[in-house]
Amino acid sequence: MNDIANTNGNGNSLSILDGLAMQARTFAQGAAMNLLQLGRVLDEAKPLVNHGEWAGWVRQNAKMSVRTAEQYMQAYREFGLNQQIAELGASQVIKLLPMTPEERDKLLSENDVSSMTTRQMDEAIRAQRKQIQDEARREAAAEAQEAIAQAQQERDDAERRAAELAARPPEIPEELLEKLKRQEKDLEYQAQVNCDLMKETTRLRQDCAQMEQDMQDQQAAYNRAQEELLNFKSAQKRGDAERKPADDLTLDAFSAAVREFMGLCARMPYMSSTFSTMPVEEKRGYDELLRTVEGWAASARHALDTYAAEGGIVS
Repeated sequence: MNDIANTNGNGNSLSILDGLAMQARTFAQGAAMNLLQLGRVLDEAKPLVNHGEWAGWVRQNAKMSVRTAEQYMQAYREFGLNQQIAELGASQVIKLLPMTPEERDKLLSENDVSSMTTRQMDEAIRAQRKQIQDEARREAAAEAQEAIAQAQQERDDAERRAAELAARPPEIPEELLEKLKRQEKDLEYQAQVNCDLMKETTRLRQDCAQMEQDMQDQQAAYNRAQEELLNFKSAQKRGDAERKPADDLTLDAFSAAVREFMGLCARMPYMSSTFSTMPVEEKRGYDELLRTVEGWAASARHALDTYAAEGGIVS
């Protein structure tokens, strides 16, 4: 019993493996070794051998290395039991393995491979590969030449069509002409609208500049009036208002002062929108000055309502 045979306890597998081992020894030692049959035996035996024991099984039963056994197995899987391949030597079959089926069929059909030496077979394979490469290069060159010719023809056709188009005036449909005319009128109208808008914008800018200047003038007048009122209020607190001035206030002088004051402050009753958005602190300033004016007006009214009587001045 083979010591390296599968001993997993399954009698049927063991019996099959023993038979395959006997066939392997027969094909390996026979004068007319059948490489494909040996590859079949090895391929069937490998799944039945315990893991790790394959190399020893091959050496003991096939008298070869695992690498050679794998090549025989590959040959069997690639060619089966093909009679034409079976007539070749082992080295010749191994040389056929890297080739594509097309390359292999071409080599076998054009050469008597079974009568060739290894060197002759190598030369035949090289010659065939060179022939295939040359044919591929010729085909590629022909395809490239065809592509160039087609591109040249397409370019010539394009140039001819371009020349034909350039030789005759373009035909514009009537509907497109009408559309272009409408667009032209729309553009002219829009240009006029833009011109009017620019003029209106310029006028508004001038108005804004004038209003800004007026506001600056009003602010300056307001600042002067505020300063005068503050000075007057300060004078009242010091008792200066009770002293008779060096020159009496004439009606003309008072009239001129009132006109000047009204000229500066006449718009104040109509500034509701301005006051509604004014900061609180600024509004308080206006309120304080207005109270000063109101107090001055009340005192002036009281003084104006006095009259002379026996025993003094009556209010």
